[in-house]
Amino acid sequence: MSTPGPASGPAPAPAPQAAPAPRPASPRAQRQARQAWLRGWAAGWHLPDRLSVWEWADAHRVLVKETSKEPGRWKTDRNPPARAIMESLSPHSGAEIITVVAGVQTVKTESLNNLVGYIIDHDPGPLIVCQPTQELGNAWKLMRFDPLIETTPALARRIKQNKRRESANTLGRVKYPGGWMIISHAASASSLGMYSARYVLADEVDSYEELKGGEGDPLMTLRRRADSFGRQRKIYQCSSPKKILGASLIWREYLQGDQREYYVPCPHCDAYQVLELDGILPTGEYLCQACGIPIPHGAKTDMLARGEWRARFPERVTHHSYRLPSLYTPLGLGRTWAELHAERAAAGDDPALIKAFVSTSLAIPYEPPGGIAATDLEKCVEPWPMRQPPAGCLALVAATDVQANRLETLILGFGRGPSPKHPRLYLVDYHVTHGSPVAPETYADLADYLDRPMLNPYGQELRPLLHAIDSGNWTQEVYGACHQYALHGWVPVKGASHRQAALISPAKPHDLNWRGAWLKAGGAHHLIGTDTAKDTLLDRLAMTPSQSESERWWHLPNDLPPSWFSGITSERRDPETGRWEKTAASARNEPIDTAVYAWAIAHLTHNPRLPRVRRLAIGTWSAREWDALHQRLCPTQGDLFAPEAISTAAASLASQGETPSHPAPPTPPAPDLTAVIPRVVSKGAWKKYDVL
Repeated sequence: MSTPGPASGPAPAPAPQAAPAPRPASPRAQRQARQAWLRGWAAGWHLPDRLSVWEWADAHRVLVKETSKEPGRWKTDRNPPARAIMESLSPHSGAEIITVVAGVQTVKTESLNNLVGYIIDHDPGPLIVCQPTQELGNAWKLMRFDPLIETTPALARRIKQNKRRESANTLGRVKYPGGWMIISHAASASSLGMYSARYVLADEVDSYEELKGGEGDPLMTLRRRADSFGRQRKIYQCSSPKKILGASLIWREYLQGDQREYYVPCPHCDAYQVLELDGILPTGEYLCQACGIPIPHGAKTDMLARGEWRARFPERVTHHSYRLPSLYTPLGLGRTWAELHAERAAAGDDPALIKAFVSTSLAIPYEPPGGIAATDLEKCVEPWPMRQPPAGCLALVAATDVQANRLETLILGFGRGPSPKHPRLYLVDYHVTHGSPVAPETYADLADYLDRPMLNPYGQELRPLLHAIDSGNWTQEVYGACHQYALHGWVPVKGASHRQAALISPAKPHDLNWRGAWLKAGGAHHLIGTDTAKDTLLDRLAMTPSQSESERWWHLPNDLPPSWFSGITSERRDPETGRWEKTAASARNEPIDTAVYAWAIAHLTHNPRLPRVRRLAIGTWSAREWDALHQRLCPTQGDLFAPEAISTAAASLASQGETPSHPAPPTPPAPDLTAVIPRVVSKGAWKKYDVL
């Protein structure tokens, strides 16, 4: 008989065992934990010791050879003017805003680095460091901040260098006990407006560009990030004045502060004075303003040690502003007085070289020569009102700049100039259409305004053949209006971002089908080389006061509003970059923008959405075409409504024994539209379009 085998199926799992109970902590461990908790609780209520930023830097900061000419321990005595700046940066100074406008190789960036280390180690809190671009922000993080952490033990203990992807420390942010640091850039409104911080540090302020996201001034947008901290906030902004006078952000901030300058004593007469470029002799010595004795360059060290900052407006206690040119650079850390004198002499009369020297060495913004004042331009108006183009005005275009509550429109006329390729300009009208740019009725009102005819002295009707409208903002609304009024010559345009852009680009389609392909009958816009147009328009405008009425490039009516004159003169060209910068902060530059768009659209040669008769291409006209157009709009028989013509007719009738009467003025003949733009279309082709 066989023995039965084991039961089929898996064996039952063993019963789980209960986890062992935790061992109670020893009395000693409990006592240590209690003491640690009490120390942490007390530390939360303990105010940091009164310590200045420069004192912290002397105690902890170490300079590395990769970024410093003199690596090793930081010594504030090596650069005495920096002490007062870092004292203002300290929490107990009472200053909320600290502005430093300085030359290269001075104190501005190293003071910022010292403040960052001081915040992390001694007075932690939320911190924003802003650089002009994201690339410069990344470079500052890798080349300045990371070496600062690695060479400063007090900071290395507080910041963990975690290499994991999910780490809190990245190129754009750093976490430390009690706070965090965000590295933002001024090229993006969202980058500036996302965070709030007690400390806001803005480096190289004059390299910030105006925000395109609708928030305007990047520096003011950045400063708003600290408003919620009230009197505890600390805003540090530094830069060399790289932009021209009137456009420099850092110089604007310096003037709003207490305007401190560094006074040093003469080693001969002990008279305190501010170092100026005019005092440097060709020998490399400095001529004392008081005693007239030359001061050798080697005496600068003692002069800096005994110097002092003096404020022009000491009552501005919450905004300390410092100006420190390169003449104060310590021995061995920058250019000597002789080198500065030689550099200025080498610049000669070159505006670009002079600007570079003035901004980076003297720490003042450069004021370019030339330009024109609004008051001088107001004296150049001529005896004819708006909407009554004079005899020399032969063709019209319009241009509109779109704002949040209005549309500003310029009607610009063209007449024959010294050569066929260089026409004269007539400002025929400047009009404001009030309304929202998202409302269709606003564009309908503008269309009604542009359709109103204007009569020249010979009774000929003139209307704008083309209308350029800015589509940089409210883009879709502008595209829709231009599509609706395409047969009336409406063309969307945008300003090009680069300096060497063409005056007007070929048409760029912006309507797509469901496959993502351009629609053949869709809309198209043009890019405008704004700086290219300003070079021509504003340079010719600056010549107006020195020219006679018959020689002028610009002809202005006598009833323009004062705001137009202040707006058209609100920009100056930077000789170093070649770009036009706004120098009058309170003036609106819509007069410049509309003139630029009108000048560019008059040179349009092709757009698939426009009737062919609308393509003015005024830069291609010949002398024969100008003469034909002038003969049609300004007949040789003269002005029938002029007083001289009426007097002559009356005298002729009187000589024949007839009583002169005053009949109604004769109805002018309808203009032959084909003569307005010769050689473009045949006479019959005009019937296809509702041109005027």
